[in-house]
Amino acid sequence: MSPEFISGIRSAGLNVLDSDKLIASAFTALTPEMVRSLKQAGYDPDPDKLIAMRIHGATPEWLEQLKKQGYEHLDLDKLIAFRIHGVSPDFIGQLQKLVTLIRSRIN
Repeated sequence: MSPEFISGIRSAGLNVLDSDKLIASAFTALTPEMVRSLKQAGYDPDPDKLIAMRIHGATPEWLEQLKKQGYEHLDLDKLIAFRIHGVSPDFIGQLQKLVTLIRSRIN
């Protein structure tokens, strides 16, 4: 792990002091850009949540897609659970269409 990685992560606002978490952050390809993007979106993620997000593919781009479906600023644990269970923006869109169809048939 390079000093540049450590300074980049810290300059993004993530002060990781634990060497195991620094190694996990580097191993999962956590980037300063991801940290900054999440902070700009109103999140204040801790290293464990960031590592879990990277492991499961909960990227800022994926969060932006969810936002377009009406799911904005959900708890990070819920977002990680979404990814673990395969919830995608497309899946949410299909569910929304199904709910609309059911409502139209009930009324």
